[in-house]
Amino acid sequence: MAGARHEHFRFLGDVVPRLVGERLYARGPCAPRLAAPTLWHHPDFLKLWIGQSVSQFGNQFTGLALQLFAVRVLLATPGQMGLLGALGTLPFLLFGLLVGVWVDRHRRRPILIAGDFGRGLVVASIAVLTLLSLARMEYLYLLGFATGILTVFFDVSYQAYLPALVPRDQIVEGNSKLEATNTTAQVSGPVLAGFVIRALGYAAAMAFDGVSFFFSAGLMARIRKPETVPKPSERRSVPKEIREGLRVVFGDRRLWSIAGCTGTSNLFSSALFALFVLYAVRNLGLDEVGLGIIGGLGSIGGILGAVTANRVARRLGVGRAILLGLLVGSASSFWIVFATPGVAFAFLTAMGFAGALGTLWYNINQVSLRQALVSLRLQGRLNATMRFLVWGTLPVGNLLGGALGEALGLYPAIVIAAFGGLLAIPWILFSPVRKLVTIPPPVGE
Repeated sequence: MAGARHEHFRFLGDVVPRLVGERLYARGPCAPRLAAPTLWHHPDFLKLWIGQSVSQFGNQFTGLALQLFAVRVLLATPGQMGLLGALGTLPFLLFGLLVGVWVDRHRRRPILIAGDFGRGLVVASIAVLTLLSLARMEYLYLLGFATGILTVFFDVSYQAYLPALVPRDQIVEGNSKLEATNTTAQVSGPVLAGFVIRALGYAAAMAFDGVSFFFSAGLMARIRKPETVPKPSERRSVPKEIREGLRVVFGDRRLWSIAGCTGTSNLFSSALFALFVLYAVRNLGLDEVGLGIIGGLGSIGGILGAVTANRVARRLGVGRAILLGLLVGSASSFWIVFATPGVAFAFLTAMGFAGALGTLWYNINQVSLRQALVSLRLQGRLNATMRFLVWGTLPVGNLLGGALGEALGLYPAIVIAAFGGLLAIPWILFSPVRKLVTIPPPVGE
């Protein structure tokens, strides 16, 4: 399964993250018996939700515009496309663990605001360079790396912030609402982006994304719920806190099995998607409108996944739901292997649909499982450690895809990436995760 689609949806059902489910974990004996008010009545959550939904919609514009600009205007090679993708995710490998400690020592909301505002500035800079015909691959590399650094801080803070913003028994509801609208953005965003790129150009599409980041930052600045952070006297050394985060993951076989699965999938998914637009344009003859429509139609699978994942988990058990999502997502990559110019539109749409469906079934349950298993004070380090392990393979995969494309050609590289994604399956198939019926309560606070 395109691992980028497990934790990081960039195109054709690549999801980021922020994943969903319903109230599946067991509640303690002291838990209230009456259901808590819905998050529709939680004004601070609504600000986060609306801001991130708009931002996710904007991301579809830059995701499509930047890759098409590199392929069609700058005539990027497979190696250059691999490097461009790698630099955007390399900061997770370089700084992820340190950022986890930082996040657990500071309030998360200011970090989220700064992350969105900074990314808005970076995307606006790319738009200006593109508009003035000054953009070069070297500039895209630099700006992509800068965006990656800001994304490390944002994403680690984001998943650590939700459990602090809403009650524990509403975490999955919050994830569900966030992912439902994120997936809706992935349906409509690419379609509109394709037409905007054709009508107004690449710069206009990127500018819209920059504005969406500023909008999200402004809404989060209006959140009023206070956060608690450890007192300086309660902090330990950075190496000790990093080791504590590593122990959280590697001390629980369920967590490191998920990390191994997602990391393996991300490795081969990023290899495939580093070459996707290049292959679709040059070998399959698709244009910006076709790619946009494919991305939008394919992402409908994500909506279906969001609304059915809880039923699947209740019927099969949460562990089998995770495994089923993994199987469906992994198999989806083979649609591009068998695609030809005559059937490319239908096959790539099926690829996106199945990939998004399987990803949502997988992510809805595994992210909620992770959040429920670990105490609130360790959420930042948990997320940073998981990001380090599962996103740390993304730049390696991007470079691998580029290198294979240069050495063997685009099609052989895509075939290797599709088969490689199957190696993620044994991590869950032979782990305790597969046997889980419900999400268990946290081990300890």
